[in-house]
Amino acid sequence: MVKNAYFFLRPQGPPEESAYQHCALALAEGLGSIGVACYANRQYWTFEGRSPFRLDPEVRPADCGVAVWGDNYPLDPGPVDEVLRSGCKTVYVDSSDGWRTQAESPEYRRFSAVLRAHCNAHYRYPPNVHPWAFGLTDRIIRACESPTGAALREAAVVANFRVGHPVRRVAERRIMPLVSRRFAVDRTVDEGPPQGSGVERFYWEATGRRHHTAFFDRLRRSQACAAFGGFFAPGRGATTESLSERALCPRCACPPARSCSTTAGGFGNQWPPAA
Repeated sequence: MVKNAYFFLRPQGPPEESAYQHCALALAEGLGSIGVACYANRQYWTFEGRSPFRLDPEVRPADCGVAVWGDNYPLDPGPVDEVLRSGCKTVYVDSSDGWRTQAESPEYRRFSAVLRAHCNAHYRYPPNVHPWAFGLTDRIIRACESPTGAALREAAVVANFRVGHPVRRVAERRIMPLVSRRFAVDRTVDEGPPQGSGVERFYWEATGRRHHTAFFDRLRRSQACAAFGGFFAPGRGATTESLSERALCPRCACPPARSCSTTAGGFGNQWPPAA
């Protein structure tokens, strides 16, 4: 088993441009829980002297069993070449939204693995690209502890998205009206930082204003939450169609109007799906 890992991370900025690197953080916390030491090129996610990342100028990426380029870290050929010459495994975390991302470029084929957080089963990807999950960080797990008992939770659905992804917009039109017949829909959006300078304030700043204690309080006492998100794949149906009524080809799930023999050139948009 790998004993240590090295992360390339972007600097943390102010709340409005925090460069929150969720997938790298979740990966480092998971590795740390099984005894893997995680080093990094800079301090990140540090509160009261504690961080899942170690900063040691004596430890180089090539000294570790695996080098990880965190969420969409700018690709510099120099460090990549150095690590590749050392024989160290290389991983790039691609957490970009959308069906096309920068990781489709040829230079990313040099990595041992590209962990892509948004995939579609009907697209073909290069062999080093693997589906990956956003996952849960320790912050989220702790914030969701001690929920209200199921029988005592409010008959409400928390639905307060910050960003209007196409799938969310369709769900708002087609699904949420049905949900609202049975549940109250809580669309509360928390604004402004929490009071004080403790860990909750740190989380709010470091996550780019995503963390709000009041949100997690509502989540723990509600029966459900809306978790729609993402983009419709080109050629897979218009965003105005009903999610529950869209007619798809039984062979490959493409819209009936599209020929199953059609292949669009380039990475990530090829039909039919690979066997």
